[in-house]
Amino acid sequence: MRSVKRCFLQMLLLLLVVVSSGRNAVIAQPCGKTNTIGGYAIPTKCFEIVSILVDACDGSNEGQNEMIRLVVGSKTLAPGLLSVPPFKSGSVNWGDGAQNQFLGFSEGNASLKSKIDKLNGRIAAAGNCGYLIFVPNSGRVPQRSQALIITSESFNPDAQDFSDLQDTLYVIVQKSGNTAGHFVNFGAPATREFILNYNGECNDTVAYDRGKLVKINGSNGGEDGAVVDFDYSGKATYTNYGCRVPAPKITVYISPLLAVPCGKTVFDLKGLVKGTNCFQWKLENASFGYFDKSTELNTRLTIKPSFSGRLRVILQAWGSCSIPVSDTLLIDIEEIPVSDFTLDSSAKPLYCFQRTDKLGNQWKWSGGNFTKDTAFSAVSWCDSFAVGKHKICLEVIGKSGCKDTQCYEFVVSKEPVVPKEPYLNLANVFTPGEPNDGKNDVWRFPHHGVAAFSISVYNRWGQLVFESKDPNVGWNGKVLNTGAELPGGTYVYSLSYRLINTTELVKNNGVVTLIR
Repeated sequence: MRSVKRCFLQMLLLLLVVVSSGRNAVIAQPCGKTNTIGGYAIPTKCFEIVSILVDACDGSNEGQNEMIRLVVGSKTLAPGLLSVPPFKSGSVNWGDGAQNQFLGFSEGNASLKSKIDKLNGRIAAAGNCGYLIFVPNSGRVPQRSQALIITSESFNPDAQDFSDLQDTLYVIVQKSGNTAGHFVNFGAPATREFILNYNGECNDTVAYDRGKLVKINGSNGGEDGAVVDFDYSGKATYTNYGCRVPAPKITVYISPLLAVPCGKTVFDLKGLVKGTNCFQWKLENASFGYFDKSTELNTRLTIKPSFSGRLRVILQAWGSCSIPVSDTLLIDIEEIPVSDFTLDSSAKPLYCFQRTDKLGNQWKWSGGNFTKDTAFSAVSWCDSFAVGKHKICLEVIGKSGCKDTQCYEFVVSKEPVVPKEPYLNLANVFTPGEPNDGKNDVWRFPHHGVAAFSISVYNRWGQLVFESKDPNVGWNGKVLNTGAELPGGTYVYSLSYRLINTTELVKNNGVVTLIR
């Protein structure tokens, strides 16, 4: 019960500090890493120094614009209890005996509040969620938060850019009165040491080499904007953020995929996040798949086999506030086409084939006696085959190039039954698509010894719906075999043909019933 009460009081304190700043509370995002503060582990001691802006901008006034960033541990931090030890050779120029004495922290005033408000306005105008909350000397910095020490009430709000800030920083400001720079531009020693004490309970010491500072272009040398970042062991990293707040800018990048092979459902993804350790992979629609490890930069995405279309993969990263920075990867996944067709030998010696494939965009038959057009576009076709074994294949290609091939083999008898007399037979009914067995789907014209042939089919309004001058080409129930499917019903045909060994041209009219 005691711990619950203490937690409630701490939350209440944080809420009061935020509300007093004139802005609604900033709700922190959950972090992919546990026990973190904007990507930093929770310190085991009072605080850790994580960054120093050692060479600020604003010309001769840069000593008033230098900054120190802290990560606060599991207890609140009172600015009035922070102190620095006396100056000694090799230390930075801050503390008793230094050119710039430690002046203590400000209780705040209208001018200081106006500067903080100005910076917050720029952050909001840039569409970012960072926020600055001033904490007076007599106040408290909340536990598990980040604090920013600015070296003078006289700092210039136009000297450093805060607009891309993605963290909530509690700002502590030294009183006015300092002159030259504290951290790099005063004194000869190359190795500098900075110590910050807290009420005899804890302290943190960081050291850096001024000769290792870097310029904005990455080359070695001191220049405005030079920053030294520190891990909790005190290891220094030298960088230059330009004339901006010493908080890493959060950037996110997903490595593009070189190709998406047909049927692929598992993808190895690589991401790059700078400026924070808080990040997470997500899908725009989580029901389409899952990540092996959504909080690791290198992860594996598994997509449900039934999914096809455009998949949107997102890598999000954030600081201690709630608007993430993200990058998006689009993956186009095509469902694999399925090749299939039927073989109908009921009209021997003709063998007829009809496509029943799915999801195809292009087609190619092989193994028959094709014309240039039917080899690529025929929905159905018939042909006579020589005695022996034959193999017919259909290759189906999807929209993005995925392929599937189906083949059927059949044998033509050595002694096919051939009528002795020429003939032409016409059925009076056919059933395209009914009962969906692949049989009797085409109105065909079994024949032998036909020398001339012509047939035309009309609907009840006298419109031509099919015609052929080749008895090997039947009607599939569509308008001219390539258009829309025709409804079931009775259709009228006009037929003329001549058998071999005769000069008589036979003409017949009749009806055929199409059943669906």
